[in-house]
Amino acid sequence: SLHNRDFQYEWGSNGNIINRAMILAFAYEILGDKSYADAAINSVDYILGRNANGYSFVTGYGMNPIKHPHHRFWAKILDPNYPAPIDG
Repeated sequence: SLHNRDFQYEWGSNGNIINRAMILAFAYEILGDKSYADAAINSVDYILGRNANGYSFVTGYGMNPIKHPHHRFWAKILDPNYPAPIDG
């Protein structure tokens, strides 16, 4: 099955999703089974905004990108004069 019922959303879960998408893409290249490519594409779609929140989790990309990711530098915790997050 392409679905892992034990998958939990935790810190860095978007990175986990993209890492799994890369494995699915390699599986598609090796095996030629389109379901692997479809699952990889769905994963990228989720990261770029096709999700329950409607947000792209990549700054500067998608129709509704996040603007204030949780990050000590980009959140301006250390200095409110720090720049906005860069794209990507």
